[in-house]
Amino acid sequence: ITEHYGKPVAGIEALQIEINRGLYLNEATLEKTAGFTALRAVLANLAAGLIARTSASIGRQAAE
Repeated sequence: ITEHYGKPVAGIEALQIEINRGLYLNEATLEKTAGFTALRAVLANLAAGLIARTSASIGRQAAE
């Protein structure tokens, strides 16, 4: 996936994250577990951080 979507030479990076379903899902019943809310918060924080860093990087490049 990262080789397909990422093109580092063109400045396009790709990140693949794999998450163990057992962290947020009862795999027998497919019901969310108590870990779902915590994992959702962690992933939202990660996404916000990546967006902030990307936005800051784009801003620096535009200023140059």
